[in-house]
Amino acid sequence: MSLTNLIQKVVYGSGGTTHSITFKVFDNDEIVVKLRDESVSPITETLQVIGSSNDYTLTGDPATAVVTNSTVPASNKLVIERVIPLEQETDHINAGTFLAEDTETGLDKLAGQNQQQQDGIDRSLKVTTGSAGGSGGASFDPTFLATADKVMAINSAGTGIDLVTLATATTIPGTTKGDVMVHDGTDNVRLAVGTNDQVLAVATDTPAWESLVATKGDLMSFDTTRGILGVGANGLSLVADSTESLGIKWGTPGSVGVRSIVWSEPGGAPVKDIQNGCEVFNFIDGGAQTLQTCIFIPTAYAAGSQALMRLLVFSPSTSGTVLLRATVTLIDTSTDAVTASANTHISLATTPALVTLDATANKLHPVVLDLCEVAGTMETGGGAVGAGDMLKVVLDRDSGTDTDTADTRFVFGATEVTFT
Repeated sequence: MSLTNLIQKVVYGSGGTTHSITFKVFDNDEIVVKLRDESVSPITETLQVIGSSNDYTLTGDPATAVVTNSTVPASNKLVIERVIPLEQETDHINAGTFLAEDTETGLDKLAGQNQQQQDGIDRSLKVTTGSAGGSGGASFDPTFLATADKVMAINSAGTGIDLVTLATATTIPGTTKGDVMVHDGTDNVRLAVGTNDQVLAVATDTPAWESLVATKGDLMSFDTTRGILGVGANGLSLVADSTESLGIKWGTPGSVGVRSIVWSEPGGAPVKDIQNGCEVFNFIDGGAQTLQTCIFIPTAYAAGSQALMRLLVFSPSTSGTVLLRATVTLIDTSTDAVTASANTHISLATTPALVTLDATANKLHPVVLDLCEVAGTMETGGGAVGAGDMLKVVLDRDSGTDTDTADTRFVFGATEVTFT
C-alpha cells in the first residue's frame, strides 16, 4: 500500500446532494465538511454536522461520498477535506510481531499529514527561497517589504495579494505625520494634516479640517447646521432659549437673593398659626394687617433685572380670588438714609399676584409679586435697583380687590426672592 494521490480535499459548487470523496480516507472521523458562502463579505465557512437529522451523512466505511441533506445553495460551495490528527500511533514492540501493513498505514498517514500541512502552506504568504530564514515557494521578498511606501493590496482580479507602491495603491495616507486617508467618491486620496487645534469635520459629504472657534469664550452649538455663539459680555450667563436659532443665548443671570425670609410683625400683624402641618400667617378678609421684611440686593445682581418675590398661599374656600400686595421702598445704600421714601413700588394686582381659587379646598397656590419694574426701576421716583441696595417690603392682603371671604393662609417659610 502507498499514498500517491496528492489530493487531501475536494470542493464542489452549488447544486446536488451526493459528492464523491476523491482522496484516500483512513478513518471516517477524519472527514471535515464545510459550507462556504461566497455571497457575503467577508466570505464565511460554516462547519457542517454529521447525522441524518443534521447536515450530511457518509457513504461507506471508509467513506466514498458525502451526502448532504439538502442541495448546496447558489453562491455556496461544499468543501470536503481530510484532517488527520498530528500524531503517530503505530507502536512496534521489541521482538514482537512486525506487521508490514501497520507500518505502511502509519507511513501513509504521515504522508497525509504532510499533504494537509502543505495545503495550508500553499494558501499562506511566503518569502522567496533565497531570503534569510526562508525557503519554499516564491511570493515576495522581505527586502521588498522594507522598501518605503510599499503596501500589500488585493489584486484587481480579487484572487491574490500584490505588493505595490503608494502611488499605485493610494491606500495609505502618506508619509507626513497626521495625514489621513479619505475617499473622494472615486479614489482613496490623501488629506493633509490640519493646523493645531483644528478638527476634522464634514460639510456636503466632504471631510475637511476646520477651526470651530477662534475667539476666546466662543461656544459651538447647532441649528440645522453647526454655528458659533460669540462670547457674551462680562456678567452674562448662558441661557437656553428655543426662539434663538442656536437654542442658546447670553442673558442676565437668574440669582436667588433669599430663600427663607424673616418677617417682622408690627402692631396689627396677621396671627401666626400652624395649619395642616404648615406655619402660616392668617390674613383675615377686610383686615388691615401687614408683615414687614428687608431684602438685600446680592452682589451678583445684574443691572436692569427685575426682583420677584415668590410665595405660597391657601384658603379653605373653593371659589373667589386672593390678592396679596407688596409695597416696596428702595434704599440706595450709597446715598440714602434708612428712612428714605422717595423711590417706591406697589406690586401689580393681576395674575400671578392675583390667585383664582378652584374646587380643591386648601390647595397651595403660587403667588409672584413684582418688587420693582421690569427694567429694575421703582414705580415712583424712578430709582434704579443696584447690587448692595436694600428693599423694604410691606406685605398685606388687598381685600378691596380680592373676593375670598375666608382667611388667606400665607406659608411664610416657603418664600424666596429671585432676580431675573
